[in-house]
Amino acid sequence: MKNFEKRRDRYDLFRAFDNPLVNINFQLDVPDFRPYCKARNIPVFHFFLFCLLNTVREIDNFMYRIY
Repeated sequence: MKNFEKRRDRYDLFRAFDNPLVNINFQLDVPDFRPYCKARNIPVFHFFLFCLLNTVREIDNFMYRIY
């Protein structure tokens, strides 16, 4: 938790919530994503969600929990 003190204000804010969830919103341009899924008969939303969640799992900061 190197540099944690720099983020103490955000920690204190979320610690006070009963259910400290964060929503992330972004625009992403993936022009060949839908044809890739259609060619493999994969549901586009499910495959995108699978890719996104696997990527999030690799980022340590998203795995922190408050107990």
